[in-house]
Amino acid sequence: VARTEVQVKLYEAHEMQRELTLYGQSEPNRQVTVRAEVAGQVSAVLTPLGKAVKKGELLLRLAADDRPQRLEQARALLKQRELEYEGAKSLKAKGLQAERQLAEALTLLRTARAELKRAQLNFQNTKVIAPFDGVLQARHVEVGDFVSVGDPLAEVVELDPLLVTGDVSEREVGVLQSGMAGTVELSNGAKLEGTLRFIAANANPTTRTYRIEMEVSNPPPHQRGGMSATIHIPREAVNAHKVSPALLSLDDAGVLGIKSVDDEGVVHFQPVEIIKSERDGLWVAGLPASVRLITVGQGFVRAGDRVDVVVAK
Repeated sequence: VARTEVQVKLYEAHEMQRELTLYGQSEPNRQVTVRAEVAGQVSAVLTPLGKAVKKGELLLRLAADDRPQRLEQARALLKQRELEYEGAKSLKAKGLQAERQLAEALTLLRTARAELKRAQLNFQNTKVIAPFDGVLQARHVEVGDFVSVGDPLAEVVELDPLLVTGDVSEREVGVLQSGMAGTVELSNGAKLEGTLRFIAANANPTTRTYRIEMEVSNPPPHQRGGMSATIHIPREAVNAHKVSPALLSLDDAGVLGIKSVDDEGVVHFQPVEIIKSERDGLWVAGLPASVRLITVGQGFVRAGDRVDVVVAK
């Protein structure tokens, strides 16, 4: 029986880093809605939308109304209560005042202190400040608007660090650990270094995948949230071969592999795992360090066939 002629090429393994590649998107590390802590009319808007802000920076101001006067009254009352309490202690020490009267003076003093604290907070809360370093993402009020306690005023997002999220399969989640280093490539070509900070303990019931979060440094000019991203997480080093995708095939059981020929001219089907994809080929693991792969004619032979070999030049 005439043997099928196939062309083969000798491939040598190279050590390369196994890598887990995921697809996701960038998100702000934090996004907070700043709400009114006192009621009042907006008297000034001090920060334009999109501006980078520092923690404690003034975003807008509510009308003070009579709050400064109430603060002065509270201070004056506290001073009076302090004098009354000291006087009551002095009289008690001389036996000229009962214990009950001293206790009443102390209660009034403590109440005055609490009232001063309340007056200070009410006045302080007319100044609406950024809760952390970030960017003013939205503003819900303008000068002249009246707000009640709890009304949303503005939104601040934190972009440094930036969060990049993705989903990992049941098969791959076991190889990940918090603290693993990785790189992120955003849709605009920007590349950022980061650390895996979160792996979900429970799978999404619909997709059966696990959410992960990569925290990446994002100094100014900040990359934005909501961008498509590719996450690369290096794993262990393996021996791999770079081959053309055209050499890959499936056996009868649906296993991905590639056909090789031994020194006796016998065809073998070698199961492989794709490690990395590049524009000019695929890196696969699972082959011997040195192997003769069929480059022409692999579609006409099966594992176990004896073939005539032509070595590609």
